[in-house]
Amino acid sequence: MKNFIKLVTQVKNDLIKAKGQFILFALIKLDSSKRWDIVVCADWLSCLTERDAVCFIVNELKKKVTREDFVYFSRVVVLKKDEPFMAEIQNVINSENVDISKNGVVLKNKTILHLNIKEMRVLQINSASTININVYSEIAKLDNLKVLQDIKNLVDGKIHAKETANVHQLSH
Repeated sequence: MKNFIKLVTQVKNDLIKAKGQFILFALIKLDSSKRWDIVVCADWLSCLTERDAVCFIVNELKKKVTREDFVYFSRVVVLKKDEPFMAEIQNVINSENVDISKNGVVLKNKTILHLNIKEMRVLQINSASTININVYSEIAKLDNLKVLQDIKNLVDGKIHAKETANVHQLSH
């Protein structure tokens, strides 16, 4: 098991040297599983289709991870940086007030977007690149409120203009 995590960390480091930084590189074990999901997000993966990105990561894993250690592996999940799960992972890490060092961080028994996570090993997270979905949602709400207010003002203006025209017409 420890060997698997060490080998996956080596794959992560090799990919950083070859391709660039990850926004997120984590191992996640759900309550319902005994195996690890490898969850990744990187700007350089966004130019690939999701299938090609998954195949690329799996092929890189095959170069280092032994056949015996592959039993600990379930799947690769490739995320886009603006997905809600990315913001939630950042929120969990911030709320735990942990420092992501060279060894990453281990969080246990967390629920993120209705996923019951038994264990999460965040090997890398780049918070500067993570888009906080909560902030964008609030901005969208404000924009929607402004649009609704503008529509209301427009309708009120037209109603007032029509009433004024009717009063003016009656007075003549």
